Amino acid sequence: ALKQLAAVEISKKKKLSEQRGVMLAGVLGVTTTVFSEQYTVQKGDYLGKLGNVKEILKLNPQIKDPDLIRPGQKINLPGKKTAVPKATPKVAPKPAVTGTESFAKDLAPHEGYRSHVYKDHKGNPTIGIGHMFGPDSKKRFKAAGLGDKYEDCVGGKCGLSKDEATKLLSQDLKDVYVPRTKKLITNFDRLNPEAQSAAVGSVYRGGLSGSPKTLGLINQGKFKEAGKEFLNNKEYRESKKAGTGVYKRMDSYAKAISSATLRPNK
Repeated sequence: ALKQLAAVEISKKKKLSEQRGVMLAGVLGVTTTVFSEQYTVQKGDYLGKLGNVKEILKLNPQIKDPDLIRPGQKINLPGKKTAVPKATPKVAPKPAVTGTESFAKDLAPHEGYRSHVYKDHKGNPTIGIGHMFGPDSKKRFKAAGLGDKYEDCVGGKCGLSKDEATKLLSQDLKDVYVPRTKKLITNFDRLNPEAQSAAVGSVYRGGLSGSPKTLGLINQGKFKEAGKEFLNNKEYRESKKAGTGVYKRMDSYAKAISSATLRPNK
């Protein structure tokens, strides 16, 4: 019974010590928990000798004058410090970029961007990243979350930011160019993402749709031959000779096509 009583007393003292330590950590604004230990003052002791004066005074509010402590007096001294782990702030994961959003982000850096309406080389009113105004434009603006800007953009009263233009490009790809690419490439949905993006980008520019031989090789699964054939055209040779950016883009598309893989059928 005596042993049980002693154990209970020790447990109580330990809990009290921990509570004092947590309170002290909160008061001092530190990231450690300070446990206190009871000490009997000896002859010749002074607070500076026993530890950090500020911490001792925090644990012993009964001490009014730090210079007046006496032998035999019971005081609390800072004990072992245990690190209190800081809570890791939860960061909401960024939504995954998939499908046409991913294709648009890949394609946008290769295309010109104009914030306000302008006329292209054929005289067609155009805005953003190659969006040519037509019968379906209002519907696509709305689907891209830009419906309230349509009328003003048509009239030249407002423009599109780069992000807004990329959203509109994504909608154009979804409504027109991805379906067009799927009609040309029978196994499009089984291609790896890089090859899909290259195919859509090439159809957007007109290169792939104008090369029946390349399409035939892709549909036969002969990707290395298809990548090589893709560069066998006049536009590529002229661009490389002139040093324009078109051939670099075509090189990247050819590389993606050459290394294409097919996912297994579900």
